[in-house]
Amino acid sequence: MSRILPLLVIVLASTSVCAEKNDWNELVDDWGGVVKYLLGFFFVYAGVSLLLYNHLATHKIWKKYTNGRFATKVSGDVLSSDPSYDNKFDVSVLYTTMIHKYENDSRNKFRHPTALEPKRFLRRFLVAQPISRGTTIDVFILRGMPRSGCIREVVDRNIRAHSHCRTLLILLPGAALVSIFIYLAVMEVNAMNEPKMGWIVSAAGLAVILVGTNMWCQRRFQREIGNTFQVAVPQRIVSAGQGMNNQLRGSARNDRSEPLLHSDNLSIVQGRDTLHKKGMNVFYKSSGTTMSARILDVHMDDLLEPYYTIQFKDGREKQTDNSHIMLEP
Repeated sequence: MSRILPLLVIVLASTSVCAEKNDWNELVDDWGGVVKYLLGFFFVYAGVSLLLYNHLATHKIWKKYTNGRFATKVSGDVLSSDPSYDNKFDVSVLYTTMIHKYENDSRNKFRHPTALEPKRFLRRFLVAQPISRGTTIDVFILRGMPRSGCIREVVDRNIRAHSHCRTLLILLPGAALVSIFIYLAVMEVNAMNEPKMGWIVSAAGLAVILVGTNMWCQRRFQREIGNTFQVAVPQRIVSAGQGMNNQLRGSARNDRSEPLLHSDNLSIVQGRDTLHKKGMNVFYKSSGTTMSARILDVHMDDLLEPYYTIQFKDGREKQTDNSHIMLEP
């Protein structure tokens, strides 16, 4: 945005070359009104774009989920469904999609265009009704964005949330102001001593404003798109035997299993419910010793095994699982 205004000033200042025979006052009389109205157009157009571009672009992407040309549908498995705020439920869904083996290597990706491999992703959603663990659910994935998997309820809710009502409330007065500034600038150009040059410079100024503002808004939106759509977490795929061995080694190290995901369907049925909630006062038991603690956070590893971050009275923190936590000593 900071580059657009200087470019506009440079374009308009170039008219002084064509005004060598006029004095400064005549130049100001000829171009003062045009510059004023073009600057007004710039500030209105930039303001409207700042308010609406992300909104419209986000709505457009949500609509792509419902179009088979831009999205694919795969089957996902519900791993957990826990109560959340506003009478909603936090649902974790695991889905599998094909990604390029050399996703981050453009050279090998070009040389091996068919080198695809399956990859599992985990994503959480807020839904209106609880969904039973193990339920198969449709997941829609935007083409070229494997981490964008989303269920239909969330897609429809966001499409409604990004309706055009707000857009019209901003767009209509903005369009009216833009039209007024363009009309006034046209009147000023027609009243100039050299209207042909006025038309050329005004058209160049408008082009700079339109292209520059759109490029700035697009770059700004691209920085934020990952926080809205590309949020699914990739999971490691290992063999069942390897996963069990790593799980046992992890239990010996820090009282909980290492977050690995088996390559079969064990992840849907082998989890245990979260018995304790964040903020609860509990007791930690290990090696015959019992200490009071407070649960700072609740986690769920890739095998759907809950574990907790607890804090003792002396300030030390530790991660542990259900088997080491009690409500009473």
